[in-house]
Amino acid sequence: MADSSKSNIKNLIKECFCQQKYSIVIFLLYLIITLVMVFHHEIYCDEARDYLRTLNTDFLTMINVVRYDGHAFLWSFLLYPLGCLKINIFIMQIIALLLCYLAVFITIYKIKINLISKILFIFSAGMLYYIPCIARSYSLVPLCGLLWALSYTKRKAHPYLYVSSIILLSQTHMYLWGLCFAASAIFVAEKIFDICKNKNYKAFYCITILLLYFLFLFFTYKDVLLDNRFTCDILTKILDYKQYISVSAIKGLFIKYLIIYNKMAFMYLLTFIGLMAFLFRLNYKLFIICITSIIYIYVIFKTVWYYGILYQKMYLIVLCTLFCCFIPFFNKKETITFKIYNVLLVLFLLLNFHPVFAKDSIVDDIQHEYNNAKKVSNILNNDRNNNQEYEVLFIHPSGNKDLFDVYLKNPYLDVDFYNADSFCEGGENDETIINDDFIKGVNNGNHNYKYIVINWHFNVDLNPEVYEPVIDLNEINNMLLIIETTYEYSLMFKNKTY
Repeated sequence: MADSSKSNIKNLIKECFCQQKYSIVIFLLYLIITLVMVFHHEIYCDEARDYLRTLNTDFLTMINVVRYDGHAFLWSFLLYPLGCLKINIFIMQIIALLLCYLAVFITIYKIKINLISKILFIFSAGMLYYIPCIARSYSLVPLCGLLWALSYTKRKAHPYLYVSSIILLSQTHMYLWGLCFAASAIFVAEKIFDICKNKNYKAFYCITILLLYFLFLFFTYKDVLLDNRFTCDILTKILDYKQYISVSAIKGLFIKYLIIYNKMAFMYLLTFIGLMAFLFRLNYKLFIICITSIIYIYVIFKTVWYYGILYQKMYLIVLCTLFCCFIPFFNKKETITFKIYNVLLVLFLLLNFHPVFAKDSIVDDIQHEYNNAKKVSNILNNDRNNNQEYEVLFIHPSGNKDLFDVYLKNPYLDVDFYNADSFCEGGENDETIINDDFIKGVNNGNHNYKYIVINWHFNVDLNPEVYEPVIDLNEINNMLLIIETTYEYSLMFKNKTY
């Protein structure tokens, strides 16, 4: 009886780890959750800006704008036909979602990790919310990264396919260039050895394609890379090595944005070191690619985009690690080394699962408005004012203008946008009181705004040092408050005289 019980337990564990029996259930559950979230998610300024680049512009102008912004092209190429057709911006969210569905499909049916690992990866905070719901170029990374991982094992038989996967991955986001450079360097070294040993001229063509592509990248972005102010600033920060290796610098970045829970930091570190040690033992080339990609992203964070690091950016470190760590499972061996490696990967995925963080983000987005642009725009689009033109004033941080450019469709609107900072005469630390005198000053005798929309910043918790306006509702007599969203600190007033 005892032997039978042990056998059943072993069979259950084996089924959970090896069978694809529950694949369709996992996929459908992921599809339902992400669809619900996307329908509740409001576009924010960075998402809107990506789509606006494709509107009312020719292809070459769009490329130049993307290039000077320092972004890769693939996401804009996907959006450009939709922008030309003036399709609703919601299609951009659907595209991001479809890309993630393809990535999940590949994970379930093609990646040879166990079922527990697949569940932890698919339903992690990054894959469940930040990558599919926030429609940006990050949505391309899981799919293209997994395609690279699949092609890695076939790089000798299908070198052109492998080269194509590197080029595709490099066009998802500049954060992936570290992985692509390392993978290309190792591949080129392999092919040079192949040429010397076997006189394989197919390898020569692959090397030529990669070298030409990286020359193309350099000349495409040389105006940004060779800008004296930009380059000097980057080199100065890189030479200041202490900012990278100090414990406070590493903790300040990884614990705040990735590990999240301070008590897990030591376990996270031990798991990561163990995983890398066993990856080195199984495949030292993948270890080099993985470590190079992590160091590259970390240096970029500390030098270029240090002012705007969010969870979806930090999650790219996890993705690069996983792309490399998934590959050894294609040549799985029943050894002690591989079994320990398997356990370490499960633990690493578990530490990056962040179920509470994912739940809070999802509930927050569903219960609150990510921004008020859609609600405000609906009111303005529906107010035709007897086909007479009327004026609307937006007092917003500069980036928020993109949100309303996407949503506003009413031809009778005469819209004025003012950057919120311009109303603080003494600088950011000055207190701004919004009352009747403030509104009269804005009107300045030349305007009679029907609506005034005030949105100071996205969320005060993200940057507590940003000043806030003092809004004295008792002293605003000629305006009627019609929207108040405390989550986003935004107000919408309607002129009582209308």
